Amino acid sequence: MYIGVIFFSLAWFFLYHLNKWLFSQEITSSFASWIFLPQIVRIIAVLLCGWRGAIGLFVGALLTGEYSSDSTTIHSIILAFFSSVGAYITVYFFRWWAQLPDTLSGLKGRHLWQLALFGAIFNSIPTNTYLFFSGLITNWWAGVLPMLSGDWFGSAIMLYLMRLTQKIWSRYSTSTPN
Repeated sequence: MYIGVIFFSLAWFFLYHLNKWLFSQEITSSFASWIFLPQIVRIIAVLLCGWRGAIGLFVGALLTGEYSSDSTTIHSIILAFFSSVGAYITVYFFRWWAQLPDTLSGLKGRHLWQLALFGAIFNSIPTNTYLFFSGLITNWWAGVLPMLSGDWFGSAIMLYLMRLTQKIWSRYSTSTPN
């Protein structure tokens, strides 16, 4: 029942650290990167597991938070909350907007790109609004722009890799030996 929570917590944790390693030059602050691969985990977690996926995201974001004082602990908890709730709202808003049933029947590739964009919007705007009003950043727009593009570019890269993997898998899994 809670395998989704554990899986997506670990997926977030590992993809976060992989992103940090691969794209260290793209990191603009401790809050944003021009390329952020874990964004796709937010979308897939909630698409597949609903609120359990959102809990997994929350736990994963807590595991990757920075904790050097009581104030950073509170900020990490709030940012983990925004990360998970934003993904949850994104998926349910998108299902309503695209008129998709809970079974996701009719979901197409273009929907995933649109969903990735909505996810980037629903993550970057509330997160940077909080960061700005809490005094953690001084320029709201300078925070939103890299986070929005990083979330969308990261999702695009991961969607492309997933599609490529699916094509390779179907090519070799459908060939049967005689």
